[in-house]
Amino acid sequence: EDLYDFGLQSYRLRNNVKDQATLFGGEKVKSRFYAGLEAFGHFNTITTDESYGGLVVLKDGAGFGMGVSAGMVLREGWALEMGYTRSEIRHAWKLDFSNSPYDGNYSRFVNGGVFRVKRKLIFGQQDVRSSALWVGGGVVVNPLRSRKINGNEFIIYSGSGAARDTMLMSYEAAVMGKTVFSAELSFEYIFAVSPALDVSLFVRPRWGAGTMITTDFEVHEFRKTDIMPARIASSGAGFVFGISFRIVEGIRYATGGRGDYFGYR
Repeated sequence: EDLYDFGLQSYRLRNNVKDQATLFGGEKVKSRFYAGLEAFGHFNTITTDESYGGLVVLKDGAGFGMGVSAGMVLREGWALEMGYTRSEIRHAWKLDFSNSPYDGNYSRFVNGGVFRVKRKLIFGQQDVRSSALWVGGGVVVNPLRSRKINGNEFIIYSGSGAARDTMLMSYEAAVMGKTVFSAELSFEYIFAVSPALDVSLFVRPRWGAGTMITTDFEVHEFRKTDIMPARIASSGAGFVFGISFRIVEGIRYATGGRGDYFGYR
């Protein structure tokens, strides 16, 4: 009867984390896997090398995106993660004409692959799954296909009387045809909601190594022969913030000398 009771209790432990913690003194986890869905907002960097005396004004590069990820956690201390994102890159500016400003608001969704390594900041017992802050770093890869977005021309009158001059301004906005790499830091607080679910709130600063969208200007003054070029550039640099919901599978528990087993929900 005692053997039967112990066998029945052992069976229940495989399906009840609280009972396992009571018998073995803590639910130490050797490894687990997860798959998640995330939604995020982000601000990308927009720069220019010439504003034509304040005529070109840059606007905020705020966008949004979604992604999926999958990863493996080792001993609740390290995590390896891969993912796919589809995010909006904003390219916004205006020409501040005194009588009627002209807005150039463009955005494109770009695909990206992500690889991250993360470390849990442990303030309690190691190897035990719990809500905690994780920090890490990664690389984001965005392959782009070259294409024109828009273009236009303007005739601008400046000065008055004998000093009056006429300028022709033209621009062309386009997506760069290359692969852009970005480095990122990751700060996220992961809530262990249940044995089957984690919820993460994250912030990820990024430093882009290339330009994604450009607007090239040319200004020609009729009294002069020089052409004055300028470029507005949007890159992958900036920061990302959002939320992720992750389904946890394949939890492998270390049971303190009684052998390892996999937990099931």
